[in-house]
Amino acid sequence: MSTIGKQIKSFRKEKGMNQCTVAERITEITGSSITKYTISNYESGARNVPVQLVTVFAEIFGVTTDRLLYSTVELPQLETKDGATLRFRLNNALKAVDELKAENKELKQKLKSVQRKVENVIKNLSLE
Repeated sequence: MSTIGKQIKSFRKEKGMNQCTVAERITEITGSSITKYTISNYESGARNVPVQLVTVFAEIFGVTTDRLLYSTVELPQLETKDGATLRFRLNNALKAVDELKAENKELKQKLKSVQRKVENVIKNLSLE
């Protein structure tokens, strides 16, 4: 199961929605017909979520796209004395970018840009 697939399933269940309801909402919002089987495939990771649907899923579940993509990543605690914990957690979050499949090229390019910026922050980080 892909990370975003897990998130979609988690938020769907949290909102008390079934796959059919989510599919109907996507159809209403986008005007493109989608089935509950497609939602099931997104959740299981059998099919990649198109980049343009990420914002639609976020809207349906009432969350930001960041939360939809990364809510399983814990935010680092800044109280660390040497910055090691912060670096470790940021690096783990960045590894999620590398796990994206090639079909999500546009999203991966955007996230790689963010990754480079975060890597610069990590490199220059000096918490004492």
